[in-house]
Amino acid sequence: MARQDWFRNTDWNPEIKATFYKKLARARKKDQYLKIQAYFLSRTFPEVALDLLEEYFATGDKFFLASAFVTQASAHLSLGNIESAFTSYERALNREKEFPHAGTEAFVDYPFLVATQRCRERYDSALEVLRGKKTGIFRIHAFKREAALAMILADFGEHSAAREHAVAALAFAETPDSGLRYHPQLGTVTSAYEPVCARLRELADSDSILQ
Repeated sequence: MARQDWFRNTDWNPEIKATFYKKLARARKKDQYLKIQAYFLSRTFPEVALDLLEEYFATGDKFFLASAFVTQASAHLSLGNIESAFTSYERALNREKEFPHAGTEAFVDYPFLVATQRCRERYDSALEVLRGKKTGIFRIHAFKREAALAMILADFGEHSAAREHAVAALAFAETPDSGLRYHPQLGTVTSAYEPVCARLRELADSDSILQ
């Protein structure tokens, strides 16, 4: 069994914490280790992840800042703090404007969250983000982009355009293979998105577009 890096723990307890901070104290650049560990705990131990991120922010690092904000958003979502997640995503996107090479998934995660939460006051900003960057590496990126457009445009009453984007999103969701030879499942749409797919089918099935 491969040895797990000390800064990639998926569990957290007093012993793991003590080992992490012992090794962190010896590390020359602490910022990246704090950020990476926070990422691995953002869904399972979100409170710990948020504390680690505060330590990361205190280092003054700028290079990983956008990524750290996305991890912060993920932790807030795990805690059900939707407004805080929005704020973190917006900070990530603003950082990417300042430093375009610090690319993250905020360009699809933010508008997707806006759409699924039906946060109408953020629809315009979500559309601006979606229209600013249209491609991603994985099918999940394309799915989230098309799904967000479908749901937002449906609320704007643009039903024809909403149907087109819903059909496109479902096509990405129904493609089980990533197209990557050695990682066929990487970045595909999982069953966790079934509630969104159900909504998309409602939009796509209007006027029998799929029949």
